[in-house]
Amino acid sequence: MQLIDRYVLQAPLAQGGMATVHLGQMVGVRGFARTVAIKRLHSHLAESPDARGMFLDEARISARIRHRNVVSIIDVVEHDAELFLVMEYVHGVSLAVLCAQAKELGESVPLDVAVAITLDILDGLQAAHEATTEDGRPLEIVHRDVSPQNVMVGTDGMARVVDFGIAKAAVRSQTTREGQLKGKLRYMAPEQFLEREIDTRTDVYSAAVVLWELATGHPLVSGSSEGAIVAKVLEGVIAAPSRISPHVPAALDAIVLRGLAREPEARFASAREMATALRDVVPPAAARDVGHFVERVARAPLADRARLLASAERNEDESLKASASPASEPRALTLRPTDLSTKTIDGADLAPRLGPKASSVTAGRVGIGIVAASFIALLAFAIPRSTGRIASPEPSLTAKGSTSAALEPPSVSPSSSAVSTLTVSDNAASTSEKVGADALPRKAPKSGAAAGRNVLRPRATVEPPTKGSSSLRPGCNPMFSVDANGIRRVKPECL
Repeated sequence: MQLIDRYVLQAPLAQGGMATVHLGQMVGVRGFARTVAIKRLHSHLAESPDARGMFLDEARISARIRHRNVVSIIDVVEHDAELFLVMEYVHGVSLAVLCAQAKELGESVPLDVAVAITLDILDGLQAAHEATTEDGRPLEIVHRDVSPQNVMVGTDGMARVVDFGIAKAAVRSQTTREGQLKGKLRYMAPEQFLEREIDTRTDVYSAAVVLWELATGHPLVSGSSEGAIVAKVLEGVIAAPSRISPHVPAALDAIVLRGLAREPEARFASAREMATALRDVVPPAAARDVGHFVERVARAPLADRARLLASAERNEDESLKASASPASEPRALTLRPTDLSTKTIDGADLAPRLGPKASSVTAGRVGIGIVAASFIALLAFAIPRSTGRIASPEPSLTAKGSTSAALEPPSVSPSSSAVSTLTVSDNAASTSEKVGADALPRKAPKSGAAAGRNVLRPRATVEPPTKGSSSLRPGCNPMFSVDANGIRRVKPECL
């Protein structure tokens, strides 16, 4: 397992002449992951300018083809001087593996399945042939290497063309040198051996070779050497498929042989034209039937793929767990009373962590709390008075002869420092004012904002006779008595 940019390189899936295709994982944020295929140049070609140029050409060409029957290119990554091609992952097997598995089981590919696969190949090739640049200029793409090895058949029943590494195109930076052949000899058109001009009809020839072999279950050209294979291709003597497999209809013979014509002018003009003719002759199998055939015949290779996928997912989970450090976990904040005034939490500035709006909200809550505490203390003071449980104040003499009544609220709690002594004085009170039960605080009318609340009203006080005065009668020291309810009242004889 190797981490490359945001991709995890996993076990190899297939190997070719220039590169190895690996299973991979695209890893994103918050546990996002996507299975991909990653193509990696062989180590002995990693520093070759020609090989690197072909690699980048393949990426540029494939990126311009957007079709369901062509494996799409997702990304190109350079890591430690190596290039990696990130591609769509197809859960399935190559057409070459599918045919080999069917042969091991003593089976052949059903004709309608063979036609369905060939139609997908032709549709993918047509999309490549019609690809253009952003401004609409034709790219003139010719695959040049259509073969069972470069066709993926998925369990979804769709066939996809892959590997445009040696494709001819107008945007290529690398060109084939004179006398150099690229491709698989058994599937190459005669003009490729003769170094003539090639075009889209070259791919039509290769697709016709694939169809011939699917229909018959045998290779079209074989030989003990490369020279022998080339000679047979150039000879152009091809047997009709029905002569090898009697179940093939004669109408299909005509289509296959036209696609395999030695001269390009005698072939179908395009992949679409051949596909149209093929559909009219043999109805293709439905995609679900192709998928069922792939799952049944290629059961062993698919099981190996499934194990690789499961292993890749386990490796991904372990990588995510290992990358999660304890420091990334959220830390609980400890709020101290001093933090309210200094706007700090655990020694750090509060504003960057909570934001200015949150800081102002915190300050507002503190202010509300102080007001609420004061209001509760005031209620604790007022409620007992409204029930008549507070005694009238004891007058105290001052030097000036005025009376100040200390009106103290009942004790709420020993630690309640928020409640202070409230002193109410009434120097303008008349000495002739009657002091008694009517002098107790009265409830204010319940109206407006004061509804439901008790309003404290200052008690009227009486200035008692000074000591030594003739008005100080016997038995009037003190001049108050306490009744059964604990209320102090002025003695009638002292009035």
